[in-house]
Amino acid sequence: MTTVSRADERLAAFLRGAVLVVAAALLLILPEFRASASFLGAPGLSNPATVLVVGLAFWLMPVLVVASWVAENRVCLAHGWMAAPVVLWLLGAVVSTASASDKSSALVRAAEMTGLGAAFFALLQAVRTDADRRFLLAVVLASAIVPGTLAIHPGSPGPAAQHPAVLAAVLVLATCVGAGLVAEKLLEARSRLAFVPAVAAVTTLTALVLSWSGWAPGDLAESWRAALAVIRDHWATGVGLENFGHHYLEHKTAAAPYAVTDPANLWLSAWSQLGLAGVSAAGGLAVLAARAGLRGRHGAATPTGEDRPLLRLLGPTVLLAAPAVIALSPLGWRAGAVAWGVMALVAGLAAGENPSRLKVSGRPLRLLRAACVAGAAAWLVLAQVEPALLSAPASWPLLVVVAAGLSRRAGTEPHRSFRVPLWLAFVLMLAVMAGAFAYARWLLLPVARERALLAASAEAETDLDMDDALREAGQANPLAWEPAYVRGSLWQARAAEAQGPEQALAMGKAIRAYGEAMARHPRLGEAYVRLAECRLAIAGALEDPDALRAARDALAHATELAPTDPPTRLRLADVTDRLGDDAEALAEYRRALQLDAQAPPQRRLADEERQSVERRIGQLEESLEGTTGGSPG
Repeated sequence: MTTVSRADERLAAFLRGAVLVVAAALLLILPEFRASASFLGAPGLSNPATVLVVGLAFWLMPVLVVASWVAENRVCLAHGWMAAPVVLWLLGAVVSTASASDKSSALVRAAEMTGLGAAFFALLQAVRTDADRRFLLAVVLASAIVPGTLAIHPGSPGPAAQHPAVLAAVLVLATCVGAGLVAEKLLEARSRLAFVPAVAAVTTLTALVLSWSGWAPGDLAESWRAALAVIRDHWATGVGLENFGHHYLEHKTAAAPYAVTDPANLWLSAWSQLGLAGVSAAGGLAVLAARAGLRGRHGAATPTGEDRPLLRLLGPTVLLAAPAVIALSPLGWRAGAVAWGVMALVAGLAAGENPSRLKVSGRPLRLLRAACVAGAAAWLVLAQVEPALLSAPASWPLLVVVAAGLSRRAGTEPHRSFRVPLWLAFVLMLAVMAGAFAYARWLLLPVARERALLAASAEAETDLDMDDALREAGQANPLAWEPAYVRGSLWQARAAEAQGPEQALAMGKAIRAYGEAMARHPRLGEAYVRLAECRLAIAGALEDPDALRAARDALAHATELAPTDPPTRLRLADVTDRLGDDAEALAEYRRALQLDAQAPPQRRLADEERQSVERRIGQLEESLEGTTGGSPG
């Protein structure tokens, strides 16, 4: 049997500590991401460098864990059965992305969520002692204190403006963890810091109550109904992450909200977007975590390690998090620096045993482990109406709390060790590193380049320069439809200002650009409507049957994608009317008015437009009655 030297053991311990530091730094950073942010872009952040580093940090964690195995010349697995939901998650991400209409957005989110799963499994392998768990949970609390404080302030434009599901998910976990830290510190005779987690827990609980947005019951029921319809059509593969909103339009009623990007339910969200594998992964994670928590009750008092030096963990954590926290602050870099300092202070005081000992207590977790179970359960309850499972800023704190709450049964080994040949360990590490490289080279960099060129196109001085930048953006990311759609909008606007041959030339460019956008995203209903507008705007098109039929085909496809949208239906009726198909035009006009009557007041037709449509319906009815009356029989 191979003997591991003390130097190799120290190196492996250092690498596992690095995993803890990266995980904690990500906890401090992610709540700063606001509405619908991903690692490829955050609202108001023009330079993607910070978010690229954040995305790569998740892939760094498994690399570090495998490197620790190489150092020890053995594989040490903890909670290996947790690989099952991670693998299912990966399978759902791959299958759903392959069948998605908007593959660019789906691929970005799928890679993001796959990185989360890989990082979660790596964290399970790195956590060895209760001091590790206590430190991570203290950082969970610290990560929520700033968003919570800003959410309480009604005039703040900060993280309180983020998606309510993301904010609420972070706050509910922090509230439960804070209560558990208070209980643990009160049980420690020498601890005088119970007030720190107490204040933080009260702050996050207050913010949770004040920031709760809720859904109107009718909107919630409509969202669930549409999600069930999407699942019925795509139960096996799902529609892909970031694609639900396009399929929702096909199944919504006229009275429902026009823009819904999520089914507002954890299980419906996972199943509709990631298919059967995705919802199985979500259920498996919940079941296996609950099982581990119940199994660990009798072993929770078993000592699992010694105290850890606090600064050895806290110092690198806050230094790693500083650039991103400051850069992402919506209130400016000075406020970001203050927020970073507050989070560092709360994390240190909540994790430390007392001010005189700069150590993380390694005493067995008692009530804190119960707080983890309570936090995960509260998160799951909240997710039935405000799902955040598919949002990285919300799901990462949950995964960390789950990892910290898992324990072993008393008398069992915390890790299973397997001796492996040194060459195999190196091959394993290279494979993980290759995955991280592929993530950066073929996903992050092309999308980052595309977004940088989109931003550059907005600042171009001439139309041709803008067109060149948009073409280059489309080449940088062959899956993205946005550059082509923006090009179509550019030339459509220029055609509206031009006349004669210049107008025809610009309109031809717009038509080709919209066609390219639809090829990359077949469910992009707006592109079909814009394409029809372009064909009808060409001189003489309203008298050209071929142009009218081409416009009708595009509008017919748009109504298939959004059958309850009155304006699109009305456009189709008008074009059909111009083609002379009176019966079909009459049916479309009537359907448009029926849908308009069911729509919310703010989206209904103006009175003058409605009256015009009603007059045209009367004329068509008279024409058809006359034709019928004059026909034989």
